[in-house]
Amino acid sequence: MLNIGLIGAGAHSVAYHAPALARLAREHAGEITLMAVCDLDKDCAETACAKFGFQHSCRTVAALEKLPLDAALIIVPATAILTVMRQLLPRKIPLLIEKPIGVTVRGARELVAAASASRVPIMVSMNRRFDPGVRLAAAWRQEQGPLRSICGSMLRTKRTEPEFVWSTGIHLVDLLWSLAGPLVLAENAARRVPIVGGSGVSACLTGAGGAVVMVELVPCAGRVQECLQLIGDEYCINCCTGSVHPWRVELYKADRLERMEAMPPDQPEYIRNGTYDETAAFVNALRAQCPLPAPSPADVLPGVELADRLHQVAVGSGFS
Repeated sequence: MLNIGLIGAGAHSVAYHAPALARLAREHAGEITLMAVCDLDKDCAETACAKFGFQHSCRTVAALEKLPLDAALIIVPATAILTVMRQLLPRKIPLLIEKPIGVTVRGARELVAAASASRVPIMVSMNRRFDPGVRLAAAWRQEQGPLRSICGSMLRTKRTEPEFVWSTGIHLVDLLWSLAGPLVLAENAARRVPIVGGSGVSACLTGAGGAVVMVELVPCAGRVQECLQLIGDEYCINCCTGSVHPWRVELYKADRLERMEAMPPDQPEYIRNGTYDETAAFVNALRAQCPLPAPSPADVLPGVELADRLHQVAVGSGFS
């Protein structure tokens, strides 16, 4: 029996991670127990406990010490991730932690150092890596040959928070790093995109094998969209992720649409955006007593550092 705890019962957690855990518990009845949900807001913890089938609810991580946990998900604000993680590290149980892994690069590096020193298996929740559409696009690309260029765009509307590129854009930056990294950003290769409401950034990078990598992060673009375009020798793959709208993947060769797949209409968002597959990968690794899949905090850090450089450009501060 695998006993799992969930720390954090806020809106993000109950929309994505809690239903993913509940579905896994149903699919593996008798093998997985949702042991406890913890949140500083007692009502949030109790509501999530009843709705998703946890056995216990509590307000503090200290209260979890009395319960037999084999693993935990830490789905709390970035300001609290390191604090909560440090409280759980002495238990030596595998962890799945929310992103971003810090509110500054320094904080992210501190978290990576703490994780490395503890030798505790830790996976970071970068669900775009597990997005069904993205995974399909990546598999098709492997069949076609080398990647020559990849363009990624993340558009939002009315996202006026100044840390948008850092805190939300990290998803796209990390995804591009996983698909075409390591990425190199040359001096003056990033440009601020001035736009009413909140500036974005556009940049040209160099990926593995010399691939050209374009990234565009715009917080107030008038529509919400996340798309990738993967280009190689006589092929082009268009991919809209499932993180905002239903995912869709198209393969073009010689100007002909050769393959196309799209999300079934009945998939809930926590499945179509990769959260379920990510959580399943974490849980199944534990069940099989295998190493956790990527990304670890150390895997994520290069993308965090790159996102910080792009953030500095977006806010008009140059490179950090």
